[in-house]
Amino acid sequence: MFAKWKPMTNDIDKIQSLPYLASPVKLFVTQIGIEEERENGEGHLDGFILNTDTIDVSIGYSAKNLHDCEIWCSANNLHDGEIGCSANHLHDGEIGYSANHLHDGEIGYSANHLPGGEIGCSANHLHDGEIGYSANHLHDGEIGYSANHLHDVEIGYSADHLHDGEIGYSANHLHDGEIGYSAKNLHDCEIWCSANNLHDGEIGCSANHLHDGEIGYSANHLHDGEIGYSANHLPGGEIGCSANHLHDGEIGYSANHLHDGEIGYSANHLHDVEIGYSADHLHDGEIGYSANHLPGGEIGCSANHLHDGEIGYSANNLHDGEIGYSANHLHDGEIGYSANNLHDGEIGYSAKNLHDGEIGYSANNLHDGEIGYSANHLHDGEIGYSANHLPGGEIGCSANHLHDGEIGYSANHLHDGEIGYSANHLHDGEIWYSVNHLHDGEIGYSVNHLHDGEVGYSVNHLHDGEVGCSADLLHDCEI
Repeated sequence: MFAKWKPMTNDIDKIQSLPYLASPVKLFVTQIGIEEERENGEGHLDGFILNTDTIDVSIGYSAKNLHDCEIWCSANNLHDGEIGCSANHLHDGEIGYSANHLHDGEIGYSANHLPGGEIGCSANHLHDGEIGYSANHLHDGEIGYSANHLHDVEIGYSADHLHDGEIGYSANHLHDGEIGYSAKNLHDCEIWCSANNLHDGEIGCSANHLHDGEIGYSANHLHDGEIGYSANHLPGGEIGCSANHLHDGEIGYSANHLHDGEIGYSANHLHDVEIGYSADHLHDGEIGYSANHLPGGEIGCSANHLHDGEIGYSANNLHDGEIGYSANHLHDGEIGYSANNLHDGEIGYSAKNLHDGEIGYSANNLHDGEIGYSANHLHDGEIGYSANHLPGGEIGCSANHLHDGEIGYSANHLHDGEIGYSANHLHDGEIWYSVNHLHDGEIGYSVNHLHDGEVGYSVNHLHDGEVGCSADLLHDCEI
């Protein structure tokens, strides 16, 4: 956990120039050690001890104090045997990081407090046996993360509350069995969902943006090749749906525009060869319907209302058994999408509400068994994502952004290949979590920034190849 070294000389210049001494040790030897040595013959800086006989070398870093055997970093204080980092305090046996306090046996991180045996991280409190992270509170057996509260056996993350058996994440609440995520943004290749942005290849959902190749859903934008849905824009080749625009080759739906070759639907315009529907105009060869009303049994789309048994799409209402999409309401058994409400058994998407058994997405609410995404609420068994609430059993959630290939969760941003979690940003290949930023290949955690290949943790910045932690800056290959 630490190294003892008996110097061959008392010359400080020679000691500080030793190649294997880490920067904080050099800094201490240079700035603190000399002063204290001159005063009392012994230099000491909480974990970095300098005297004429031995130098105890802690492997980790601390912004303020690091005690013996600490391998990682702490913004304020880390106690004996602590392997992780703490923004304030980490107690004996703590392996993880804590923004404030981590107690005995804690492996994870906590923004405020983590009691004994906690493996995960908590923004405020994590109790015994908690494996995950919590922004506020995580209780016994919690594996996941919570922005506010995570209860027993919670595996996922929650921005506010996660209850028993919750696997996923929620920007506000995650209830039992919820698998889905997110709170703001998910980027390319993201497998989960975000309330704001999803970029290319994203499989998840986003309340705001989805870019090219995105498989997930977005409340605002979906770009070329996107398979998911977007509340605002979908560019050419998009397979998903968009509330505003869909471009050439788009298979999905758009609330505003669909261009040539678009197979999907648009609330405003559909051009030549379009197979989909438009709320305003349909041109030559258009098979779809619409502009105002379509009664029951209609296969096409309507800008206003679609009644029972309607297979098409509606800009306003879709009732029971509707397979199509609706800009406002989708009721029980609806397979399509709705801008406002989706009820029990709905497979499609809703901008507002999705009830029990809904497979699709909702901008506001998703209830029990919902597989899709919701901007507000997701209840038991929901596989999708919610911007506000995800009930128990939910598997993933992001508070802000998740980027390409992100499997995990992010409180703010997660970039390509990120498997882990980030309070703010996680970049490509990141397996862990970051309070602020984690860059490509980062496995560890960072309160602020972790760069490519970083395995360790950093209170502020960690650069490529960094294995350890830094209260301020750690450069390549720093252990």
